[in-house]
Amino acid sequence: MNNHNFDLVLKQFGNPHYRQHNRGIPDGMEALVKYVRDFTKRFPNYTYDVKHVYTNGDFVIFHSQVTTNLKDRGNDNKGVY
Repeated sequence: MNNHNFDLVLKQFGNPHYRQHNRGIPDGMEALVKYVRDFTKRFPNYTYDVKHVYTNGDFVIFHSQVTTNLKDRGNDNKGVY
């Protein structure tokens, strides 16, 4: 969704059985896309970078980094000694 092409996301990944585990977002892909669409209007530089995806049966866990502003993207040298 980083390109904010929400129609493509719904077309390729839309699933009426999508279950959202964030209590602030209703179930369903359309609800998720609506939430992110509204969020990106407030934060146009928003990015969601997936680092790892772990799966086990029906369970999926994302390790990701979210940023809302360009200045929040981090510093690659931070933590390097």
